[in-house]
Formats: sequence, structure tokens, C-alpha cells
Amino acid sequence: KIAVVDSTMVDVATGLLALVASDAAREKFTLRKTVSALESMYTQARFTGSIATLDNMVRGGRAGFLRAWLADFLNIKPILGIVDGELKSIGKIQGKTSPVDAITADLAKVGRGRRVWVGVMHGSAPELGRELLASLKQTFDVAYALTVPLHSSVYLHTGRGSLFAVVFPIDNLGWE
Repeated sequence: KIAVVDSTMVDVATGLLALVASDAAREKFTLRKTVSALESMYTQARFTGSIATLDNMVRGGRAGFLRAWLADFLNIKPILGIVDGELKSIGKIQGKTSPVDAITADLAKVGRGRRVWVGVMHGSAPELGRELLASLKQTFDVAYALTVPLHSSVYLHTGRGSLFAVVFPIDNLGWE
């Protein structure tokens, strides 16, 4: 039996869901219970990130040159999130605000102190990834965490210094 589950997410987010599915199979969960658990996780999840510059997005055709120039001039960086399966701008970081602080604040909308699984992805910036994970561990009850470099297909559009994270609440699954 096979079920196709579209999490509408990318990179380590889908990897974490695959880990949950494999744990469920090892525990001999029914297919229906496994799919239900995955759906519960990804419907409550939040995926947020920031990029250092819009240069790669301009090169990839995802942002215009004028927008990138204006963002650089005003020292504004976008906060990106997955909304209805698409990566979209959901806010902005102005001035010297830390992307770690901005991402943590957005992810906290899931609920501070909740028991979660966390995935952190960085674009050739492991120190930022470690800093973000430490911040998320102060914000949530982290049951499992995974930090990885961005997949090449995402890195191609976001570039060096980009930072993303996903938070999957697990406190209402009924199993761990």
C-alpha cells in the first residue's frame, strides 16, 4: 500500500516527514494512522527563512533588478515563508536586525513552549544555523532537531548566507 502525501514544503521539511513515516512503519502503524500523523504535523507546521541578498533571486528570475537594488539601498531583507505551497515574502528585516531573531519570532507563532521537531537549513553559513537552532531551543520544547546545508536546488535561488527553519508541532499527535 502506498499513500502520496504533499506537505507543500521543501528541503529538510520533507526529510523530517519521511523520518516520521519510517518511525510509524517500524512501529507497525496502519497506513491511515501514518498519513493522519503526517497531515497533522504539516498542517500545523511553519516554514520561514531569510536571504542575505536578492542577487540570486534576480539571476533566477524570481525578483526584479529594481526591487533588489531598492532593498539593498534601504538595507531591507525579505522574510520568506511557504504559503499555500509557494515560497512568498511574508515580512521584512530592516537594518541590522538579526535574521535569527526575525525567523525565531515568526516561528514562535506556532506557540512558544510547544513540543516540536525542528529543521534548520543554511546556505554555507553553519554558524548561523547553530545560532538559529540555539534560539529555537530556547523558544520551544525541541524533541528532535536536524541542521543541514540547503539543498542545491534551494541554494541556487537563495544563495550564501540564507537561513531557513521549519517547526513541526508534535504535542498533539498522541504518540512520539
